[in-house]
Amino acid sequence: MKRRFFKPVLCLLLTGAMLFWNTAAAGATETMQTSGSTGNIAAAGTVTGKEEVLYGLLDAAGAVQTVYAVNALEVTETGTVTDFGAYDTVKNLTDTGEIVNENGAVTMQADKGRFYYQGTLQTKQLPWTIHIAYTLDGQTVSPDELAGQSGDLVISIQTARNQAANAVFYENYLLQISLTLATDTCSQITAPGATVASAGADKMVTFTVLPGTNGDLSVLAKVDDFEMDGISISAVPYTMEIDIGDTSEWTGGIETLAAAVGDLNDGVQTLQNGAVALQQGIDELSTGGAVYQSGVQALADESETLRNGSAQILAALQEMEAALPSADELDLSTLQSLPEGLATLSGTLSGLSEQINALSDSYATALAALDNAIAAIPDTAVSDEELAALQQNNPDSAALSTLLETYQAAQAVKAVYTAVSPAFTAVQTTLPQFASALEQMGQTLQTAAGEMQTALGLSGGLSDLLSGLRTLQQQYAVFDQGLAEYTAGVQTVSDSYSALQAGLSGVQTGAGELTGGMQTFSNGLSQLNDSTAALPHQLGDAIEQMTKQYSGANFSPVSFVSEKNQNVTAVQFVLQTAAIQKPVKTVTQTPKEKETFWDRLQNLFS
Repeated sequence: MKRRFFKPVLCLLLTGAMLFWNTAAAGATETMQTSGSTGNIAAAGTVTGKEEVLYGLLDAAGAVQTVYAVNALEVTETGTVTDFGAYDTVKNLTDTGEIVNENGAVTMQADKGRFYYQGTLQTKQLPWTIHIAYTLDGQTVSPDELAGQSGDLVISIQTARNQAANAVFYENYLLQISLTLATDTCSQITAPGATVASAGADKMVTFTVLPGTNGDLSVLAKVDDFEMDGISISAVPYTMEIDIGDTSEWTGGIETLAAAVGDLNDGVQTLQNGAVALQQGIDELSTGGAVYQSGVQALADESETLRNGSAQILAALQEMEAALPSADELDLSTLQSLPEGLATLSGTLSGLSEQINALSDSYATALAALDNAIAAIPDTAVSDEELAALQQNNPDSAALSTLLETYQAAQAVKAVYTAVSPAFTAVQTTLPQFASALEQMGQTLQTAAGEMQTALGLSGGLSDLLSGLRTLQQQYAVFDQGLAEYTAGVQTVSDSYSALQAGLSGVQTGAGELTGGMQTFSNGLSQLNDSTAALPHQLGDAIEQMTKQYSGANFSPVSFVSEKNQNVTAVQFVLQTAAIQKPVKTVTQTPKEKETFWDRLQNLFS
């Protein structure tokens, strides 16, 4: 970006004005405030433009002592012209013509061309208040006491808007404040924010105060037998021609930021959707797990009944086997009730088979619900590097921390289920087989009861019947042992799944908190995305507004001395504070005796 600053050559302006003033004043006639006419003036002149240069004399502390204006009128038609301003006195700087200063109006006879006159203002108000303070070795010192002192000096200058003056000058004028320090009395000069330049044997310190801002300036120096010329303060309209050029190097990064925030917002939206899906899956998992837990618990509760019933059957068979006589000792009268007992036992086994089949169906339903819920947990793995990057990019995000904890808990649940799922599947496979075995055994007992009933009438089949009963007792003992192992396994599954279900409940709670946190995070990021999306455009507007603000192109000069003055083309301020100088010592000279002609003649040859 290229910039060209148009700064006034204030010293040249002041010098030229003073030279003109001194030259014109040599033949000018000073006119005090009068109330007469301008003489025989017949025609009215025409003024098409006016310039004002305001000169202010301030004391060393910044208090205004006198303000006077040098006015330059651009006269296009000769005649009587009137300018406005509240002056104590006025002075013609152009010719010897009379000027009438009456009731805030200044009337004069002016020829075509530029007409200059000076007026001492009644007011001592300037657009700025200026306060200058002096500190020597940490102690406040008045300007009158500072001359000739030595030590560490701090000169503090503060400027602010004068509420009693027109604000247009404060808001549109640039202040330049210059101090000249002699290097033979001042050393180690520092002035934060100022330009320090050498001017012969002196140092020129120049501060700039931008329009609409207050100045808080300071100059530090080590002084010895201190003296200083007055501080010069000039004020002109602030103009700056700015060639912004290509601003893409500024806005490019903002556009990249906006795009990155947009991508982050899209990612968070996807993450939020995933969190919702995860919560739904965990809810289903928890619900299915609760059903499965109830089924397993019911199965475990029935296992004791099943085990007791099987034990009773085994005991009955063992008693039956023990009570069976040998073929020679067989007393058929003792076997008359045996077929009925076998039939009852067969019915019991058939009923038990139906109960196990019903339990198998419930178990299959619960296991399917659990399997579906576990399968709903995403298999996508997030690497440790990705998790670390997320935490580094969002160190203060409670939602992200909850998300990571929930993700890890869900993965742990899925891993546990994957490890124990063969046991669940084995139970599902075994139950139908066990029910079928009971059904077959019941049918076998039913068949045995019928055959025994028949055998009781036929003595020839009794030996085979006794052999079959002994075989049945032996096989049932093996079955009863397997049943005991099975019921113990079911109880273990029930006990283990209680802890698993408790973990699922915790995961479900965490998933709910995660979803709520992600919703809040997503809403905040959406607002951030909406804000950053407009940043490039806003930055461009801000740059354009700033260039307009400081270019000064829209500023139209107004008169300082009177709002009645029209066609004002320029208004400038030149202010000077009193110098800080040691009193001049008066030397009393002894009057010389008057020389005679002969004395002067003698001196020619001496």
